[in-house]
Amino acid sequence: MRALPAILILLATVAAAPRLARGDSPPPHALSFGVYGFSPGQINWARGVAGDPAGHYVYVANSGLDRIEKFTTAGVWVLGWGSYGSGPGQFKQLIGIAADNDGNVYAADWLNGRIQKFTAAGALLGQWGSNGSGPGQFGHPEGIAIHRATGIVYVADYDNHRIQRFTTAGAYLGQWGSGGTGNGQFSGPSGVAVDAWGAVYVADSGNNRIQKFGPTGAFMLAWGATGSGNGQFSNPDGIAVDPAGFVYVVDGYNNRVQKFTHEGMFLTRWGSLGSGAGQFNGPEGIMAGADGHLYVTDHWNHRIQKFGPLTTAVPGMTPEAGAVAAVVLGTIAVARLTRRREGRSR
Repeated sequence: MRALPAILILLATVAAAPRLARGDSPPPHALSFGVYGFSPGQINWARGVAGDPAGHYVYVANSGLDRIEKFTTAGVWVLGWGSYGSGPGQFKQLIGIAADNDGNVYAADWLNGRIQKFTAAGALLGQWGSNGSGPGQFGHPEGIAIHRATGIVYVADYDNHRIQRFTTAGAYLGQWGSGGTGNGQFSGPSGVAVDAWGAVYVADSGNNRIQKFGPTGAFMLAWGATGSGNGQFSNPDGIAVDPAGFVYVVDGYNNRVQKFTHEGMFLTRWGSLGSGAGQFNGPEGIMAGADGHLYVTDHWNHRIQKFGPLTTAVPGMTPEAGAVAAVVLGTIAVARLTRRREGRSR
């Protein structure tokens, strides 16, 4: 009888771990919104996407019109702002977009080499940066992410092959990265995301991989390779992390989204080339909204697709934590069963 707990625990572990490791099936397609055009609320080259902290609104970088469009999470257009130019509140190829804990919106103004900050109603609050390679300058700022607990802003500085850190007021805090293929080096970093624990994930697009760092740039791990198989990439672009710690990567040229654990283990994927629900034509930006849904900008289809609601194998836990919990609970249950059986056998 003494061998029974060990055997049952092993069986429980083997049974639970693969189920948790596989994660969820692809989230269902919830809706698509956005119509091609040039009028307010219409889309021409959707690129970055962000959401407010309450989960009520979605902000879209409408790059072809040099505007930010604000929608409800149901896809209803609310307002928009911006125009082509170099003046305050204007853009030249708007790409990345993010929102802070106060609901303010930050936009990566690619050709103007700057970040602009707005209220949720579109009023300009400030800007920083210029074209160049010095601290606080940009060689085409692309992805942008904000750690809402600390207010640190991370910007993917594409042509300078680095990540820069700022306060929400634009004060320069530091940087890391250089051109190359080694750990901590980049070839055109595009997307950047930060999880609840402060880890930073970078879509290293030219190297077709994801790199993970500590909050100040200490290298942690990397995963991915060039290709179209599971866990491989062809121009990874947008990246997002949901509250449970799952990582979602827009695999641009493969026209799909891939999902991983925070340690880089492949879980699932969805998407193919096309214009139907759940298909993509050049996806770019992605956002895990506070409403429990994913939003993906479908660039050449001039729309935003919404997926979800998101689920986890163990709600509120990472897969690793879920696996530990499953084993612990399984151990307790097996121990109780064994005691009952041993009691009856005496």
